[in-house]
Amino acid sequence: MKEYPENMQEFIDNFSTDEQCRDYIQTVRWSSGFVCPSCAHTNAWLHARHIFRCMNCRRDVSVTAGTVFGDSRVPLRLWFQALWCMVSQKNGVSAMGLGGSVGY
Repeated sequence: MKEYPENMQEFIDNFSTDEQCRDYIQTVRWSSGFVCPSCAHTNAWLHARHIFRCMNCRRDVSVTAGTVFGDSRVPLRLWFQALWCMVSQKNGVSAMGLGGSVGY
């Protein structure tokens, strides 16, 4: 996957599910692989609900922890759609325009 989609069709192809969005965040956040924020250990296994568990200190770490997406109940695909609308338009997007285009 490219680092950033160049048009709406690429965006839809790359980010149509929460899983695709989560995979992208993981790639951006841990481009060289998982690193535990507590002990800096680099080995973890995928635990329930897309949570990584450090093999060293046993801390559970979410890919979205510490990000704007962290405690949100809004699906990641909707977050990504809203961000796409904001950054892909020359003059940005108004709150009214965003509310109509994202559909949440």
